[in-house]
Amino acid sequence: MTNIKLVELTLLGNRKNYSVKFHNGFNCISGNTSTGKTSIFEMIDYALGAKKHKSYIEIGNSCTHVQLVLYIGKELFRIQRPLFDFTAQVIVESWDDKSNKFLFYNHYEIDIPKNKNSFAAFLIEKIGLADITIKGQSLSSRDILKYCYLKQTEIDKPAECDILLRKPNAHMFLSSVRSLLHIRH
Repeated sequence: MTNIKLVELTLLGNRKNYSVKFHNGFNCISGNTSTGKTSIFEMIDYALGAKKHKSYIEIGNSCTHVQLVLYIGKELFRIQRPLFDFTAQVIVESWDDKSNKFLFYNHYEIDIPKNKNSFAAFLIEKIGLADITIKGQSLSSRDILKYCYLKQTEIDKPAECDILLRKPNAHMFLSSVRSLLHIRH
């Protein structure tokens, strides 16, 4: 199985973009209620193939697309989806070292992995799990994603993140999240 490493989540805005960068290792997103933690996870989930996301007024008023930059193994990809056109195809670009920029790789439908032109099939193939079935059904990236984060009820305070991390430079603070979603105290 090949690892996936998130690099950056960006909401492309009408006037400016809003980004959250991820660090090597474990990233902890913590904060008070209604500060945007769940929104970040939902945008990652959507970029990775969820059929839709909640309709956030702040995001809808200022953003048009979500981009997720990630490594799959040693390959760097940028995934882009329109935020409110749930039937539009996913655009995948790969990093080209020669030109030092992302180049078009392919576009994919949002569908189950049995559809070979689906984004789910692309992800499952890239991470090396294309031949695995569970109860006769193809494994989906959706099956894997739900095991990749802790629930808010399990970890909800920066101090608890520090216990898990044991490295103060490894977590991401909510100032980036608030900036991303225009959230003010």
